[in-house]
Amino acid sequence: RQARILDESLAAPTTVFTIKRHAMSRGLAYETARQDFLQLVSAGYMEQQKRGRVFEFSLAQDAEKRLRKEINPV
Repeated sequence: RQARILDESLAAPTTVFTIKRHAMSRGLAYETARQDFLQLVSAGYMEQQKRGRVFEFSLAQDAEKRLRKEINPV
């Protein structure tokens, strides 16, 4: 699931994700979807913002470079 989030983020780096959208699109419990994002934030791949009562997640600034390096080490 987390790999899919990262794939979507790399394909469209300006995409903003929400826990609710992730849970609904994947048929997950809210807490499972929340943990997916929190683990990606903890690993430094995603950034978390709060807009009103909703947490939003987006690709961290250096994440694209780090992920591409991990996928294709030179």
